[in-house]
Amino acid sequence: MSDVKSAPAASWQVARDSAKERGNSAFTAATPNLVEAVKHYSEAIQLSYPPAGTTETATDRMARSVLYANRAAAHLKASAWNEAISDCSAALKLNSQYTKALFRRATAYEALALEANALPQPSTTGTGSTGSGKRPPASKFRAVFIGEREKLLE
Repeated sequence: MSDVKSAPAASWQVARDSAKERGNSAFTAATPNLVEAVKHYSEAIQLSYPPAGTTETATDRMARSVLYANRAAAHLKASAWNEAISDCSAALKLNSQYTKALFRRATAYEALALEANALPQPSTTGTGSTGSGKRPPASKFRAVFIGEREKLLE
């Protein structure tokens, strides 16, 4: 009976890995096609759940974590910060020790903060404020990343 369960498991894993490879190819192409990469990673995520009657393993969860982190990388490259944060958080729920996902999430948070703190355009009349001229230091966000990582390692 275990042979019956292993055959479908192998086919769904092959399908998942094939979709992941198509995503990787789209992402790493000379001219990356981020829309296609996200589409293929999404397909791979959907295929990453074992069929009914098959027990999910830690390896299956780790593979899904990587898929979420890969899709997050495509979102980062497309400046889709919130989507990247969401995917990284999903990856970290599956594998709390996944440093790449944690770093990508910190990168997205940093990008959001920089956009939120972008300097206003100087007024052509001289009456508008240009702000302090300072952006939040990147070290602040690195400290948050290191702090989150240390919490995970405790």
